Amino acid sequence: MFPTDNLAQQQEIMRAAHVKHAGGPSVANRFSLAYALWRIFYEARAALRDQNPGFAKKLLPKKGLVLTALGFPMIPAGVRAAVDDTAPGTITVTVDVSATLTVRVTPPGSTTAQTLPALPGATRQTLTFPALVDGLYELTLLVGGSKLATIYVGVLRARMRDFRELSRHLAFDFKPGHNPKSTDDYDELLAVLYAADAAAATSQTSLFYQLADEADAITKSPKPTALFPHRGK
Repeated sequence: MFPTDNLAQQQEIMRAAHVKHAGGPSVANRFSLAYALWRIFYEARAALRDQNPGFAKKLLPKKGLVLTALGFPMIPAGVRAAVDDTAPGTITVTVDVSATLTVRVTPPGSTTAQTLPALPGATRQTLTFPALVDGLYELTLLVGGSKLATIYVGVLRARMRDFRELSRHLAFDFKPGHNPKSTDDYDELLAVLYAADAAAATSQTSLFYQLADEADAITKSPKPTALFPHRGK
């Protein structure tokens, strides 16, 4: 299991890197190191969506990072929601609590919630449910009948496929170091996907859908995508 869908952890790492490297004019390449980390996380996530866990594993840091919070509202501690982690077309929620967990799930475009029981464990409760449609899923977590939190999980499979196609066009998989020079379309889509994830994590539902529309409007990769478009360069 790879931590590329743990939005709270991702955003803390990337935000701390940005603050560290972009906080002062005396730091060389102020944004480049933060951007590189940001890019690697999303490349790893796209590779997982593309059923390529081996490449995703090569990209991710070999050691975990422990960072303090920087004041950004996050998913509650001990709660993790991952898209397509257990199986394609699903969302898996885990809550580190030793109590009975149920989850009210409201899918995109619906006002009707379905209450689902989690699989019980000693200290961690787990629920996996179908999430075939792109959009924002509202999850209300109930522990022992009392509301613990409401979180939103964004599913943008189509936009992640667009990102992966742009990545392939850049030959990200094949060039040494896996870090070829990006294009404006790639950078814009990467920024919009990150912003959409942040909007979901902070319950900004209207902004999430606005960003999803903006991602849809970004120029896509040329078709067909060559496997080795930069060979010999």
